[in-house]
Amino acid sequence: MWGSWIAVISSILYRKPLLLRTGYEFYKFSIQQKKSNIYKTFAKFISILAYKKAHEINVTTNEDKCFIIKKFKLNKNKINIIPNWIDTDLFKPAKNN
Repeated sequence: MWGSWIAVISSILYRKPLLLRTGYEFYKFSIQQKKSNIYKTFAKFISILAYKKAHEINVTTNEDKCFIIKKFKLNKNKINIIPNWIDTDLFKPAKNN
């Protein structure tokens, strides 16, 4: 989310839809990490800006989706859940340490 403001500006300037993808919810993490009120306010402002401008939002968990809907009052149909995953056939622990 730190760099989302660049995508928001580009979306406006070039009149293109904005797909926003988050690996974690920036504002929620600022609360959990007990950041300063100034930091939390900044995180919330950036999140509001990006979420409101986004045409589609992809998150990794249902928990993030619910948090975003509740805190930012967004339409649930605008948010998709696409979990992170690992191909365990390709990436697995080595047998020899």
